[in-house]
Amino acid sequence: MTNKTKIYYKNLKDEDLCKCSYCRNYRDNIEKLYPLLAKYLKDLGIDIKKPFETNPWEIENGEIIYILFNMC
Repeated sequence: MTNKTKIYYKNLKDEDLCKCSYCRNYRDNIEKLYPLLAKYLKDLGIDIKKPFETNPWEIENGEIIYILFNMC
């Protein structure tokens, strides 16, 4: 993990995270649904529960499908 990432996570507070139901649902379930991806990202120093570039796309078969993109 880079120093900038460590500093970023250290300074990130719970109130900085989106409180909408989509983001709460994502944070509550992403690690359980994708344990291998969560472990891989964790090994890289990335917290899968900090989805600042995640946006719900659509509902398919009763599940919310997320897309990843960078708004910058």
